[in-house]
Amino acid sequence: MVVSNDSDLLLPIRFVVEELGKPVGLLNPQKHPSVELSKYATFIKHVRANVLATSQFPPMLTDANGTFSKPTTW
Repeated sequence: MVVSNDSDLLLPIRFVVEELGKPVGLLNPQKHPSVELSKYATFIKHVRANVLATSQFPPMLTDANGTFSKPTTW
């Protein structure tokens, strides 16, 4: 399963499908799936914006090294 619509992932997806013979599902967070990725995806499902938003980590997290935050544009 790949959560992306970035055609930069074409080569690894193609490798998994063609060389390893494994199915690859595409969870597309955008309105239209990439034409290039669609050629190799076993199936494509749309991820609704609200589901994607609620699946993200909180804006700020703290670990043993300190506090860090995600970019505001995410």
